[in-house]
Amino acid sequence: MLWIFLCLFLTVGEVAVASNEEDTYYPLMVGFSGTHPEAQEVEELKDALARGLISGVIFFRHNVVDPKQVGDLTDAFMEANTPLPPLLAVDQEGGRVQRLSSINGFESFPSAKEMGEKPEEERQELYKRFAGQVRSAGFNYVLGPVVDLHKDEAPAIGALSRSFGEDPEHVAACARDFIDAHKRLGIATSLKHFPGHGFARRDTHKGFVDVTDTFDTRELLPFENLAKAGLADSIMVAHVTNKNFGDNLPASLSPHTGQTLRDGWGYDGVVISDDFHMGAIVDMFPDPCEVGALAARAGVDLLLYSYNKMAAQGRKELPQTVLEALQAGIREKLGEDFKPLQQEASRRVNALRERLWKRGEDVLH
Repeated sequence: MLWIFLCLFLTVGEVAVASNEEDTYYPLMVGFSGTHPEAQEVEELKDALARGLISGVIFFRHNVVDPKQVGDLTDAFMEANTPLPPLLAVDQEGGRVQRLSSINGFESFPSAKEMGEKPEEERQELYKRFAGQVRSAGFNYVLGPVVDLHKDEAPAIGALSRSFGEDPEHVAACARDFIDAHKRLGIATSLKHFPGHGFARRDTHKGFVDVTDTFDTRELLPFENLAKAGLADSIMVAHVTNKNFGDNLPASLSPHTGQTLRDGWGYDGVVISDDFHMGAIVDMFPDPCEVGALAARAGVDLLLYSYNKMAAQGRKELPQTVLEALQAGIREKLGEDFKPLQQEASRRVNALRERLWKRGEDVLH
């Protein structure tokens, strides 16, 4: 709880300077606790979208009651007074990770592992239905597909059947089917979890994860192949630490990430962090503003703060003061680096939002 509110202890004056004297903010995506369009929190988040305090919101299972309710809620966010569509994201992989499922009135789909074992034509047909359901619910951004490689003993990926398989080429081919189905309906996707979580022996949701001894360069291949083929709307970076990369930082905070994606591969799409409220981050980095600044310097364009811990501990809303304080703290930590980093991150995120707008127009016509 303390980690979430540390930025709130910035002075009122500091927040006022950030919000009144500077009208640009670093791209953020946040979670929330509500389920109804009329909720005060939803209204505040719509205003935050209009002000540019955030670039999008992410839905979790606690935000989804049934198809009509979630459609009304996504419609409400789309009504925010923004020049470009807000990013409305959902973790929707199939299997154990699907926020839209038979539990809340949607259709459930097989896991990535099961999809990877199906004939190509059957898999493609299933992903067409899968993407259609996402679109009908009003989402324009899916945090998937997982392109981590499979190992049975990996608790966060293999043990949950979240990988298409062990072969990098097969994983990339299955991911392409996932991506193509969504792109046809105007929905952005995100490869995850760079640089590879599939061989990790621990789960970053629960705490620090060191992959120095388990990492295999083959894990990079699906990311690299899809990115260089122009199929990566975004790439999600994991909180795994690999000391071979030259530091002891999680990939989401390590300069090695930007060096690989930007300098090495020439990738100019959006880089999004995994959730900064996961154990691998909160257990080691007590200041969420410092985390945001480190991620920005590492080349992360879209900073994801789920605020799930806050929701779970009984707080009923996410006030804009928290977001203002977070933005002010990130700006302060970055200092003179803020403007160039913010401009580059905003350029990439806004380019994605513009593509979504154009894709949506193409679908309508």
